Amino acid sequence: MAPNTVVVTLEKAENISLIELNDPTAGSIFQEKQKAASPKQFTWVLLLKAHRILACIPWLAVSLWTVFGSIRKRIASSDPNEEDPRYRGRLYRFIKVFLAVSVMALVIEIFAYFNKWDLSMVNPWEVQNLVQWSYMAWLNFRADYVAPLIVTLSRFCIVLFMIQSLDRLVQCLGCFWIKCKKLKPVVEGEPFDIEDGSSFPMVLVQIPMCNEKEVYEQSIAAACQLDWPKDRFLVQILDDSSDELLQHLIRDEVMSWKEKGANIVYRHRFIRTGYKAGNLKSAMACDYVKDYEFVAIFDADFQPNPDFLKLTIPHFKGKPDVGLVQARWSFVNKDENLLTRLQNINLCFHFEVEQQVNGLFLNFFGFNGTAGVWRIKALEDSGGWLERTTVEDMDIAVRAHLNGWKFVFLNDVKVLCELPESYEAYKKQQHRWHSGPMQLFRLCLPAILTSKISAGKKANLIFLFFLLRKLILPFYSFTLFCIILPLTMFIPEAELPSWVICHVPIVMSILNILPAPKSFPFLMPYLLFENTMSVTKFNAMISGLFQLGSAYEWVVTKKTGRASESDLLSLAERETKTLNEEKIQRRLSESGLEMLGKLNEQKEQKAPVVKKKNRIYRKELALAFLLLTAAARSLLSAQGIHFYYLLFQGLSFLVMGLDLIGEQFPANRPIHTNKSQRANCCYQFPFNRYIQITSLDVALNLSEYLSGKMGDEKDAFYVVRKGDAVGVYKSISDLQSVLRSSVNDPSVSVFKGYGLSREAEEYLSSHGLKNAIYSIDASDVQDDLFGQLITCPFREPNSSKEKSTSKEPFGQKATGGSMHISQLDFPFHVQCSCILEFDGASKGNPGQAGGAVLRAADGSMVFRLREGVGIATNNVAEYRGAILGLKYALQKGFKHIRVQGDSKLVCMQDYNTEADAQANLGIHLKTGEIQVECDMK
Repeated sequence: MAPNTVVVTLEKAENISLIELNDPTAGSIFQEKQKAASPKQFTWVLLLKAHRILACIPWLAVSLWTVFGSIRKRIASSDPNEEDPRYRGRLYRFIKVFLAVSVMALVIEIFAYFNKWDLSMVNPWEVQNLVQWSYMAWLNFRADYVAPLIVTLSRFCIVLFMIQSLDRLVQCLGCFWIKCKKLKPVVEGEPFDIEDGSSFPMVLVQIPMCNEKEVYEQSIAAACQLDWPKDRFLVQILDDSSDELLQHLIRDEVMSWKEKGANIVYRHRFIRTGYKAGNLKSAMACDYVKDYEFVAIFDADFQPNPDFLKLTIPHFKGKPDVGLVQARWSFVNKDENLLTRLQNINLCFHFEVEQQVNGLFLNFFGFNGTAGVWRIKALEDSGGWLERTTVEDMDIAVRAHLNGWKFVFLNDVKVLCELPESYEAYKKQQHRWHSGPMQLFRLCLPAILTSKISAGKKANLIFLFFLLRKLILPFYSFTLFCIILPLTMFIPEAELPSWVICHVPIVMSILNILPAPKSFPFLMPYLLFENTMSVTKFNAMISGLFQLGSAYEWVVTKKTGRASESDLLSLAERETKTLNEEKIQRRLSESGLEMLGKLNEQKEQKAPVVKKKNRIYRKELALAFLLLTAAARSLLSAQGIHFYYLLFQGLSFLVMGLDLIGEQFPANRPIHTNKSQRANCCYQFPFNRYIQITSLDVALNLSEYLSGKMGDEKDAFYVVRKGDAVGVYKSISDLQSVLRSSVNDPSVSVFKGYGLSREAEEYLSSHGLKNAIYSIDASDVQDDLFGQLITCPFREPNSSKEKSTSKEPFGQKATGGSMHISQLDFPFHVQCSCILEFDGASKGNPGQAGGAVLRAADGSMVFRLREGVGIATNNVAEYRGAILGLKYALQKGFKHIRVQGDSKLVCMQDYNTEADAQANLGIHLKTGEIQVECDMK
């Protein structure tokens, strides 16, 4: 009988209505029976899980194949020789040697592991062969000599790590205290008498720039629109550009604002020394500067709000010891890519915590070089701008602090700017930001020690401001996590504890990310990114400390000229009004010149596509392979947390080394100018025709645009035809004598080309005289001698109604005939006006797509556009539709754009029904996917 069987005998069962069994095992028996009752269900669950796992395999395979394919394409399009060797140097050679030794050590360890050598407890005389004896000797040497040295170095770095972490924690507590107590700088009394303009102090606004063609216009416009009495502030445009065409564009922009009533001047240095510091120093030497009390400084990509001066200048009133008021930066492109998101985390912590805490409790912080207002007397008392380092902003701030001046930081006053979007630009920016402080520390240390400030301020400057945050931070980050950690994988006796690798860094990363709470999903990428950038910062710190060559290099950070999406519609509306009010009509006309008499025989050629290029960063790649080698070694020791850290950190170095983060920019990018210029110049010109333009500023802008398409500015040359003579010149300055005497001569034409070939030079030498470059008779000009040319007129036409164009090739004599614009054969996309209708998907909220309809004013064409926007609100979908339409209109060359959309939700539904239909058709599109349909009449 089974042990769990219970026999119950009933007598007179008809008198019993309920039987109760108190058996403790009965419940478990029934439960087991219940579980065993559905084996098919359990099987189906297992099969379902297996099916899901198998379904993931193709997806993973496709994803990996796509990633590797992208890597392969980027490596194929890269040029490993483009990286400046000054950024590699001795550190790169050290990493290569370390990598080679690590690979050999890994091979030995793998061989010993699979042969199951455990020689730590074996007597040396019992070793079987020479290889085992050598391996055992290495183990003994490693334990007795190498491990103690590595342990000592790692403990030293851990101490520095904990000190820096404590400093960061204290700063965060200070920021928390500021938030709790709602502390912030206050203005004493009523700052100005609005009715009395003379109560406003005189302010000088300086905008230094150097070859920043993408952003000059927006910064000039923002400065000229500051809300301050026009006679109480002056805008200085300090242009250090080396590009002559860009100089003309900036000067024309300044003149246009001057005609509108702005008090603005243009300054260009002929001897451009000292970088930004030299530029500012030269501007402060002007005689009229003595009439001004304050100076506001903005970099070329900064766009202050109109109320900037009214929010900053009042903090000087009643505080004669305040020398600087610094505003915070905000970023228009912080969500552009992963690189900009990670930069935003760093800079949010810098402003929200570091600058704010130091400003409130110490009245000192490093000047950020822009978006700040200085008391001119503070600059003069501190010695003015000096050209001795690449961080002139920090230099003047330290000297002003030593002279007793106080600083005020305004966290609630923000100035719009942009972040570098490419890893190359960010890397060079960080190199300058971390090499300059070390140069400055070497120069300022004697002055700090002998200054009259208190001992506490001296200690803060030396130990916290310079040593801890500028020297120790990059030193331990690189040494501990990029050198010692992989080294301990081959020397287990010096293994780092897990709290150093994982716990403390994660806590510090959380503290860093608190000022930007929306960036919490990027916590782990941020941690890996910071360790990856440590190699650049360490290299920069060493070069600045020991005055190596790359420490004195200044590279202007590349800009993209992005505008905030929320302002595009208002900008388009203002631009339309401006175009209607302009007195000078800017028009494009096609020249009657045929290209050497063969215009009808040649086929139109497509504009060459400038491909994006990636760089290969060898230092990052060497470190990637080093960390991955150490990760492979950690597998043999079954060190879980060490393996995962080394694996992901090695992959992050690999991503950086292959330039797979951020945006890649081609070497020659077309210029981004204002809307009226883009409307005139972004037309896809057929390069087998000559082009004549009737306005000088548009011609210069077009030449700059075509320089990105046709060649580098350094290869530019100018062809001047005067009667039967043709001259070739290298620069505009070489044309001065010719053009001065030919302003009213209709037979003179000026053309621009790029890249004069060697064959052309030899031909010109054999047929003519060598002047600026060459002079030759027009009859000797061959068909394809100069390649692609554009016309550069040097005078304005007498009337907008009369446009003279010559129709002959170089070898023929000018007929002097004229032709009106209406007689020219314009391509369809150079029409003047269009109507833009836009809307978002109206089927519920969120809106998943934006739509637009672009109609030419003459009805000759209709473009239907739609773009998927993913999960977004209806308002976002509508604006994306508007932005899509505006971009496409500019691409097609429209100058006047009339926008009508569903901005009032209901009242305009009758006018954009077709745009709404396009948005609804696009709800199935992927995020960022665009569809275009075109109807021609």
